[in-house]
Amino acid sequence: MPEDRHGLQRARARAGEGLLTPLETKTCPFEEIPKTAERAHWVKPRLVAQVKFAEWTADGHLRHPVYLGLRDDKKATGVHRRRRRFRTENPEP
Repeated sequence: MPEDRHGLQRARARAGEGLLTPLETKTCPFEEIPKTAERAHWVKPRLVAQVKFAEWTADGHLRHPVYLGLRDDKKATGVHRRRRRFRTENPEP
């Protein structure tokens, strides 16, 4: 039986909309307002999404992000961008 990906996507979108509607706000939750091509629709940062992506761009954006789902085991206040730490060959004393 073929998988109905578009139907599944529509169902997920409706479920997500139901979660986001109560979180709507007129103000941007970020210190710096991001530039957008379209009018932004802001929500309070209460949900945590899991996203895979190729890399961070030089200006701090995600390259090729893919939404994987919501995480209910994490609080939004505890989520921060991970910074990769490189081990130096000759650490300074």
